Amino acid sequence: MFKFMKSKKGFSLVELMIVVVIMAILVAVAVPIYNSVTGKSRAKTCIDNQRQIISVISNDIMLNNRTNVTESFAVEYNGKEASYDDGSNTIYTEEYLGKLFQTIPYCPSDGSSISVSISGNSVTPTCTTMGDDSDNPHALNPDGSGSGS
Repeated sequence: MFKFMKSKKGFSLVELMIVVVIMAILVAVAVPIYNSVTGKSRAKTCIDNQRQIISVISNDIMLNNRTNVTESFAVEYNGKEASYDDGSNTIYTEEYLGKLFQTIPYCPSDGSSISVSISGNSVTPTCTTMGDDSDNPHALNPDGSGSGS
């Protein structure tokens, strides 16, 4: 005669192991892609912030007829907050830059800084990040375009 099959409840160990292996493969593929995307996003943000610095300070120099300005400052980011070092500036102090910018632009990569050099009516920001800067993706080209992709 016919034997009625008992219905199984739950999953077997083999089925659970297959699911765990598939999830591990997906994570192994997704994490490097995520890291790459966030790194590129930080580089683009840094380049945009450098452009904003150039635009705002150049505009300030032009509107206030500043000539022979020679100053520099740096904005460093430690992963939690940005700190500002104006050295011995007389014009572009932290207080004055606070009036020009809602928040002083910085590079969002941990351990990075944007150094800005102002000479005459030329504004040159330079981003430095931790590690080797020889192929720094946060650098602006002379035409103002970013070298990061």
